[in-house]
Parts: sequence; C-alpha cells; structure tokens
Amino acid sequence: MDLTRRVRYHSMFSFKYSPRPNTLALKRLPDDVPEGEKTRRIVALQDLQREIQGRLHVSMVGQVEEVLVDARSKRRDWELAGRTSGNTVVNFAGDASLVGQLVPVRITAAAPNSLRGEAMAPVNHAD
Repeated sequence: MDLTRRVRYHSMFSFKYSPRPNTLALKRLPDDVPEGEKTRRIVALQDLQREIQGRLHVSMVGQVEEVLVDARSKRRDWELAGRTSGNTVVNFAGDASLVGQLVPVRITAAAPNSLRGEAMAPVNHAD
C-alpha cells in the first residue's frame, strides 16, 4: 500500500492470489493467507488506486495530451477512442480517418476510468 501511495500509478491491474496449475508458485509457496484477508487486502488496494487514479485524471484536465487513436468509440459513432503514452483512455469527437494517428487532444473532463477531450490537429511525424 505504501508503494502504491508513493508511486501513484495511473492504472493498476490487481487480483487476489489464486492457485494456478503447473506453476512454480503452486509447487513452492503455500497459500497461507485466509480468503477473507485476501479479499480485505485487494479491496483496500483497489480503493486506494481508484482514489489516486481519480486525482490524477482530474489533474490532467486542461492539459494537451498526445493520443494514439485506436478506434471509434464503442458507445458513440461520432466519437473516437485512443490512449495517452501513459495508457489512459481518452474519448473525443473526430473522424474515423484519424484512427492510427497521433492527435493532440485537450483534456476537458475526467471520469474514473477515462478522460474526455477535444482534438486539436493531427500530428505529422513524417516531417
């Protein structure tokens, strides 16, 4: 928990330990942490991460981020989805021709798991 507080990860994939067949961990390490304690620990870690991630997202509002456009948004036809260099999802209005391009996007709003923004102009790295 202390490491998470100090590092302030932008995102985290975390799960309770569960034995996996044919792994060294299963053969060498006893699963000696009670299930209730595993649950308590992962809930505390994920709550802390949610708080940190929310603060980091809010701090990005107003900044311009270079976004690699992945695809059209799954929710809205007129919206694109991409990722910052830190792997944060950014949704913004734009034409499908921007898919695969790096686009500067001004961040306008923060959500728990993504950001919203406005496209500025595509970046041409061929120059």
